[in-house]
Amino acid sequence: MSSDGSSAFIMVLCVSALCIGFGLLTIFARDFMWELTAWGNSWKGLRSERTEGWEASQAISGIILILIGVGFGCWGFSQTSMQAQREAQNQAEETQVAATASANIDRLKTTFGALISEWQSDDSPGIKRVRVPGISAKAIYYGRCDGGYFYVIIRELDNQTYNDYAYVPDSSPQYCKPDGLLLNFMNDPLSMDDGWWDIDINSFTEDSDIITPTPSRTPQPTPTVPTATPNAAELQLTIDAAVQAQVTQAASQQELAITQTIAAAVQGTLTAAAQATP
Repeated sequence: MSSDGSSAFIMVLCVSALCIGFGLLTIFARDFMWELTAWGNSWKGLRSERTEGWEASQAISGIILILIGVGFGCWGFSQTSMQAQREAQNQAEETQVAATASANIDRLKTTFGALISEWQSDDSPGIKRVRVPGISAKAIYYGRCDGGYFYVIIRELDNQTYNDYAYVPDSSPQYCKPDGLLLNFMNDPLSMDDGWWDIDINSFTEDSDIITPTPSRTPQPTPTVPTATPNAAELQLTIDAAVQAQVTQAASQQELAITQTIAAAVQGTLTAAAQATP
């Protein structure tokens, strides 16, 4: 229990004890209470008379005081118990939050540590949007803000709404974020450790017009092999050889035709002679 809770409980206990004690005096110490009453009346100049009505009122007043004291004490105990339960619950929640934050920071360091070292070496201007194989996120941006500070913004890690993180080791996400994306946060960013921040992004503009495009490769032309041009002498020799081949082929075909004609004539003469013989 906190010190404020302890002080309140002690005060409630004192009031409860005072009510119960005065009620007991009123019931069981009536002679003493009558003396007090008579002494008070004498100061006022009044005559005191101890009647049955006074006796009954004393008993009733004593019972009421005791009930008030007991009720006030029970209320104080219940409030103290509830306060202790709330404190225990808050402590358990804080422990759970701390354990979750520790697990998250360990995961972020393991997942993005080597990548951040590579991204920080990129001094080119503009906002870069990257996709990392094996990491599910709506968007991952990195770059440098106006002060030259490095930042990384991770939107909806594991595709979970409001599961947003930022890495801003030398500033804070409110003052170092992608210029032009109009990032707005639901709550103040919460520092996790080692430059990491837990953030809740509630509005975001499209990035199609302000993201630095990835440069594409320029196709390299295929080299051509030059064709050798023959000189005039070589060209003339080639033509002469082709003409000679055509002439030789024509002569061969003509000789074949004459031979075939003679053979046909001889064959015809022999056939006629055979028919003329009786």
